[in-house]
Amino acid sequence: MNLYEADRYLVFESKSFLEKAKQSRVLLSKENIHHLRKVRRLSGILNLIVSDGCDHYAMGILEEDNFFQLKEFHSITVEKPQIEVYIPYIRKKRLKWAVEKATELGAHKIYFIRTQKTAQPEFSLSQFQEVAKSACEQTSRVDLPSIQNSSFPPTISDALVFVALIGAEKSIIDYEKEIMSADHIVILVGPEGDFSAEEKEFLKKDFLPVGLSKNVLRSETALITALSQLNAVLWKLCK
Repeated sequence: MNLYEADRYLVFESKSFLEKAKQSRVLLSKENIHHLRKVRRLSGILNLIVSDGCDHYAMGILEEDNFFQLKEFHSITVEKPQIEVYIPYIRKKRLKWAVEKATELGAHKIYFIRTQKTAQPEFSLSQFQEVAKSACEQTSRVDLPSIQNSSFPPTISDALVFVALIGAEKSIIDYEKEIMSADHIVILVGPEGDFSAEEKEFLKKDFLPVGLSKNVLRSETALITALSQLNAVLWKLCK
């Protein structure tokens, strides 16, 4: 859910912060004050959106003393279709980039998976959640995507499910009619070196194979290409 407007800024606070803000002025967290005043160098009174990331957000004023004055209180409405993406473990830097761009492109759930050609690295999901949070703040998206590890193959029901495969005859855009009527869409991309032959055969049973490019793409590039193609179709719903 995007609420972009020039000269309006978004930050995330706890549910308890929003509850307190409904009663009186509340001091913004030190982290958010530092980000707005020191990092972004914003001074004076600011138009502000404060979200808890999942249920509610408030619109109001951040005063010069860094207290938030609530003006409006709203429930977060998560737009349909719900977009769920699966990407294999890759290098941390590239995976962070994929999370950032997937967030900007509207993914509601992001899953990391282990395939036959990938190993599960040692890292905390919290660092990726911070990347998603930053991407939301930059794009005024009030709902934070969920980021989790998942088993492979994923168990999915009641969804339009795509898997990016080299050599597939159709593209995501060819499924415009199905996309327009879907409430839940899933995109799965493969690892470096592609899925194994065994994995491909399994995926073809339950997933719609789609091609993304005449070129061979890295995992993170494949994910963003697929989401961009999906967004091109969904954009028509906004007109």
